[in-house]
This record gives sequence, C-alpha cells and structure tokens, in this order.
Amino acid sequence: SCTLLKPNNLIRIFATFPPPRYPAAVQPTPNRAAITTPLMIAGKGFLMTALNANTSANALAMAAEIFGTGFTINSATYSGDNDSSGTYSNGDTTNPNVLPSDTGVILSTGDVSDFGNATGANNQGGGTGTNTSGVNGDADFNAAAGGATFDAAYRFLDECPWQRLRDLRAAMPNLLTQMLLRGSNGVGYTNYPDNVVRGFVHQAARSGIDIFRVFDPLNWAENMRVSMDAVLESGKVLEAAICYTGDVMDPDRSKYDLKYYVAMAKELKAAGTHILCLKDMGGLMKPAAARMLFKTLKEEVGLPIHFHTHDTAGIASGAILAASEVGVDAVDCAMDALSGNTSQATLGTVVEALRHTERETGLDVGAIRQISNYWESVRNHYAAFESGMQSPASEVYLHEMPGGQFTNLKAQARSLGLEVRWHDVARTYAEVNQMFGDVIKVTPIAKTVGDMALMMVSQGLSCEDVLDPDTDVSFPESVVTLMKGYVGQAHGGFPDAIVKKVLKGETPITVRPGELLDPEDLEAKREDLEGALGVDIDDEDLMGALMYPKVFADYAERHKVYGPVRTLPTKTFFYGMQPGDEITAEIDPGKTLEIRMVAVGETREDGNARVFFELNGQPRTIRVADKRVTETVAARAKAEPGNPNHLGAPMPGVVATVAVQAGQRVKAGDLLMTIEAMKMETGLHADRDATVKALHVQPGGQIDAKDLLLEFD
Repeated sequence: SCTLLKPNNLIRIFATFPPPRYPAAVQPTPNRAAITTPLMIAGKGFLMTALNANTSANALAMAAEIFGTGFTINSATYSGDNDSSGTYSNGDTTNPNVLPSDTGVILSTGDVSDFGNATGANNQGGGTGTNTSGVNGDADFNAAAGGATFDAAYRFLDECPWQRLRDLRAAMPNLLTQMLLRGSNGVGYTNYPDNVVRGFVHQAARSGIDIFRVFDPLNWAENMRVSMDAVLESGKVLEAAICYTGDVMDPDRSKYDLKYYVAMAKELKAAGTHILCLKDMGGLMKPAAARMLFKTLKEEVGLPIHFHTHDTAGIASGAILAASEVGVDAVDCAMDALSGNTSQATLGTVVEALRHTERETGLDVGAIRQISNYWESVRNHYAAFESGMQSPASEVYLHEMPGGQFTNLKAQARSLGLEVRWHDVARTYAEVNQMFGDVIKVTPIAKTVGDMALMMVSQGLSCEDVLDPDTDVSFPESVVTLMKGYVGQAHGGFPDAIVKKVLKGETPITVRPGELLDPEDLEAKREDLEGALGVDIDDEDLMGALMYPKVFADYAERHKVYGPVRTLPTKTFFYGMQPGDEITAEIDPGKTLEIRMVAVGETREDGNARVFFELNGQPRTIRVADKRVTETVAARAKAEPGNPNHLGAPMPGVVATVAVQAGQRVKAGDLLMTIEAMKMETGLHADRDATVKALHVQPGGQIDAKDLLLEFD
C-alpha cells in the first residue's frame, strides 16, 4: 500500500528547484466570482495550466503574483503588477484579458529539469504521491496528504504526517500539493464536530496544502459544506468530488444515472467549488461511459473537470483516453513502476497514447522512464506489502471495491483465516452492497460493507439469514453507525428491512450528523493531552489527536521511546539490521548518527536479548525484547453449541472493551463487550434480560472464533 511509502523515498526523487515565490502563490483573490478559471502550478520551473479559454484579469494577476511580471502565455505577453490592473496582449484589442481559444493553454517560465515534473506513486491507500497530469499540459501537482496517509503515518510508520508534509513541501516548493478530505470525516472514519473539521482544514492549509479534494462517502453534498466552506475561507483551491459507482450506461441501475451526476455537479458548483472531480475509486468507469459522462458534464456544468480512476480491471488508460476525447481537463496517473491493478493508470502509457494528437501532454517520456526506474528499485523494499494481485481482475465489476480497500480487505480476510475463501468474500461483498441498497463504496462506507461481508463469511451467514427476524445477528459497529444515519443520508435511503434488523426499532437520524455534535473545547483538549502524554501539544498534534485519539496516543508513546524513526533507511525500518550492517541517520540538521550492528546475544528466559552495536564508533550494548519468541497462550474453552447461557466469539480478534462484570444484571440489548479485528469492531449485546455468571476474557485478550467469552446464569 502506498500509504506505507516513507517520505525519504519521495523526497529523493525531486530535482533542485529555484527559490519559489510560494506563500502568496496559491492565495485566490478574495472576490472568487471574478476568477473564471482557477490556475494550477506545475513542475517546469513555474508552470501553470489554464483549464479553459476564459481566464479573467484577476486570475492572470494571480499568475503575475507567482511569476512576476512579463511572463509569456503561448507566445503572448502579460504585463502588470500583482493586481487586476495588468494587461494580456493577445492581439485582440477588444478583449485583451481573454486567452486564445486553443485547448489547454500552458503558461511557463524558465526550464527546470523535468526530473520531478511527474513524480507519482501507487495510490492504493488514499493519496500519497499521485501524479496529476493536465491532458493538454505538463504535470500540475502531487497528492501529498490526506485519505489514509495520515492514519498510516501514525499507526504503521511511527511518523508525524505533518512533518512528512513539510518535508515534501520543502523538496518541491513550486508544485501544488493536494489533500484528499473526506468531508465531515476529515481524514478519519467518523463525523467530527464542525469546529474540528474547520480547524483541521485551516491547519492543513497553514502546513502547506494547496488543493483540497473534498468528497462525501454517500455523495451527500450537505455533509460536504462545512469542509468546503473551510477550504474557501483558507484561500485555497477547492476541488469538490463526486464518487462514481455502478455503470452510468446500465438501464437496470438507474439509481446512479446521468441525471444524478449532472444534478450533483450543479449542486457542487453552486456551493462554490473551483474544480469538479469525478472520483472513480473502484476503477469502474468504462470508455463508453467516460465519453458520455464527461461530454455531458462539460456541456451542462462548465467547470474544469478532474478525473480520478483506478486500474483494477485494466481499463483505466482506455477510460482516460475516452475522457480526453471529450475535453476532460486533468487526470490522475501513477508512475509506471507503481501503476496498474489497484493503483492508477500508467503515466508513461497515457503520455505515449496522446503523442502526436491534439491532446498531447508535452511530458518528457525519457524523464518519466528515468523516474520510474528509481521507483522500481524503491518498490523492492515494500515487497512484504504487495497485494499478490498478479493481473487485472474483471471481478471488480462484481464487487466494486475501491482500489484502496482491495488490499486492506485481503489482509483482514487473511487475519481471520479467510484468505482461501477470498472469492466468497468478494461475492458476499457484492450481496451486502445490494442488501444495503446499492451504496457508494468509498471510505468509510466501503469498510462497512467489508466488515459485514467478512462477518457473514466467517459465520456462514447469507443475506437471507441476516434479514430473518428469527436469526440473532451481532452487527459490526460500523454497520450500526451507518444505519443510524451517523455517516449521512444515502441517495434513496437504506432498505427498511436492514434498517429495522440492525436498529431493532430505534429511529435513525435524518439531519446532518455534525448538527448534533457539540463543539470541541480545543484548548481543554490540548491541556488533557499534554497532561496525559507529558509532551507539548502544538496545533498540528492537536488536530491529529482529534482525528485519531487512540492511534495518536499510541504513536506519541512510541515516539517518546524510539525517537524520530522516520530518519531510518526504509529497509532498516521494516526489516531491522543484521550483524555487520551499517547505517547513517540524520536525526537533526547537522546531527548524524553512524550505527553499526555487531552481534546479538542469546535470548534470555525473560524474552530479552543483548544487542551489541557501535554508535559513532563507540561500542554500546542494550537489552531488547526478542519478538521472535512466541508467547505461550493457554487454549480457551469453547462455547457449547445451542447453550443459550454461553456467549461465543463470532470471529477471531482481540477483546477491545468489556462493559460488564460478573454478577451484573443486564437487559436485552445492553452492550456486553466489543471485539476488534483489523480495524473492524463488533459489539456483542445481550439477547435477553439475564445475570452475568462469569467472564472469561479481559480487554486486550486474543481470541479465536467460538471461544467462550461470557456465561449467563
């Protein structure tokens, strides 16, 4: 998953750029209505792509603010200061501020090495390193943060995602950075109070994000407004996204037809978006559908359109070429060595396919190959995280999983012992989607569908079993949250049968969830964190903790113990050192550690081993836990089949919380405990009034399916 890419692998690829006139470069004029078309910086020195032929004087003044005066626009010249008083000389004395009508105008100054124009990366995990290419212009910007990258940095890499952003910003000062933002979910998996969403967006803007791609997992524009308004308040570029699902040309799936997409696009335009994104996270868009949909959106909406798709079925390049024929303005591709399958389309292939056509990109294929060679060598470090997908899979048209979820769900299935039944999981995923009313499958909804599918396969349940009023089902918490309306309102609503079964008579909410959440006291939260963690909490840390309370707390504790592990070489971080290995780590500017591994002693009975190493030439010894030592765990008793007083584990996992104790009286529906397996949390509830006789587990305990968890009297 690309979210595991360490920033030092990204940073090495960027060429040395000239000092930027950066801070003011991406500030839109206060009078947004005066800007007919937003402009985007790209990689050739400073380079901008005008996304249609009508760019206003104020937008040109924005370009002057970036470039200085006297820059050229297709051999014509703009002169003037950093305001709207400048003039653009195109030979038209009647309307000098209108650009020539040729498609895809390019603005450029200088010629810096192309080595860095199109740096991209596999985007399976949600955002790091995606290259964006104007179909008629050079590469425009890189998706540097957002989506799953924040979570993965804290959870798996023991790194600060804000530091990653600053490092990337310093390495590519004249490229725009983009963040994928899940609307009212921020970069998390739940709805947050409005002031937290606004605070996060404002902080991301201050830390270096230029373009915010905002979407809602249910395509509910009402749930996007707070984050969209926050982007506009921050003076950054807003790219509102419509999530694509199904097949717009299939008459049997009219829920998401052409009228649906056009209506939502117009709603987002009215809400103030600068750019419209069509986000095909599952790679479901077929060429004919792309040709019809983008042609209609260009005619009906009139905004610049950005196309994001994945290559799971192997047809992404075809869809991009079809979209380019009808005027799509920008597309997402991945560098060749990190492209294909659940990643994006291959950049070099798209560039070659458009050569000698009206929509030639102008990108240097030689530079693309040079960069791809670098990424090919980097990818070897991540072999342990490969999906195992050897070829494109048309099965995606059955299950419609987003590219970012495919590998995650496979890992979840593996942890539950279901990897050999992967095709059953995929089929059940499709059935759950229909049981939920054909929902849009993107984070966090895709995770909810996946949670339900894994639970059903592990317990041998069919959709008929789930909907049967006489069959008791412990639904994953994500399913309960979705049906309660706490994620948002689905187009057409959820089917009554599943809502009644999940909620057991409880009434779901119908308003925007953020309206029901009290504002967070940010300073009180900061004080609590500082007291609990014993460290100073700045604004970036505060926003990270609000997005992921437990994940951030665990990261902070590990950081206190291990320090800035982001400085370690990738191979060392993932696989450790062997005797004789030597590494260099720059922990602060000018402060470098030379570390040489000498030997490892025998593991003692307490599970620790002595490690002998040299630090800057001085011999050192330390005791560390040997994780190769397997802890012996006594086998748990199993719940007796058919015994109503035994509560058995529905699946393997870890006991996350226990809400009751022995001797406690519970009522039907009371929460007893929660079980977590690979970020899937399931609550177990009492099926009747009873008294707890005995508890057989504690929080943190590892369990297998059918283990006896609790006994009733």
